Amino acid sequence: MDFKNFENNTNRNSLTNMASSFVGGKFSRLRIAIFVIPILAAVNLFVAQKALDFELFKPESSLAAKRAALVVQLRSESLQGVESFNSRAIQKAREFQNDPDFKPLLLNRIKRPNRRNLLSLLALREIDNAAYRGMDNNLKAGILTDALKQASTFNDWARPDLYWNRPDNLLPTPVVAITELGPAAVPGLRALLIEKRNAPHWGSQENLPGGLEPYRVKDYALALLYRIEGSSPDSLFKTQAGRNRLIQGRL
Repeated sequence: MDFKNFENNTNRNSLTNMASSFVGGKFSRLRIAIFVIPILAAVNLFVAQKALDFELFKPESSLAAKRAALVVQLRSESLQGVESFNSRAIQKAREFQNDPDFKPLLLNRIKRPNRRNLLSLLALREIDNAAYRGMDNNLKAGILTDALKQASTFNDWARPDLYWNRPDNLLPTPVVAITELGPAAVPGLRALLIEKRNAPHWGSQENLPGGLEPYRVKDYALALLYRIEGSSPDSLFKTQAGRNRLIQGRL
């Protein structure tokens, strides 16, 4: 299976062209984008995941094919928003920890500072920390901040005022990874201080403890900046008004 071409054929333009052919040009491309593309994208991701799973787990697959499939699966799960603690691809990557050919392959695919490389980056951090440390910190910071900016749910970041007081080994990996980068992560996080979008958690329908209010993307950026600096004004973090005052002081 040609995984590079398989991945490239799933881009948004190809989906738009498929949708245009399907409806015979009766509707505008805008309407197609609104109503048809999400359905096709969901079907495409499901088919892609099954194809990659098949290649990864069938006994007769060559080692080279499994490596290639795993690299693509890490990207696919990143785009789907799969959390690092739920990622089957990261679990599978651990099996390649002693494979001398997989880690360079993975490293060479992490080229752009965007969220599609998040799970690849976190997998490399776990299975070859020396190679991870040798990467450009600005690239790593770009990947992590873009993942934060684009996240649809924020379980992989946890809620700062409830969970970030734990030891690093009990914290979500993205939180620890971005904190480790120190100054390299600061410009990207500062840019997120204007992001007003809500930051929901799946399974968060339960009531928050008394006095706590929902987080937004900019609240996460603020909390990470304080964590990098080694401090946290806990009392102000409970309310959006308190966080707004802290954010305003940094703009």
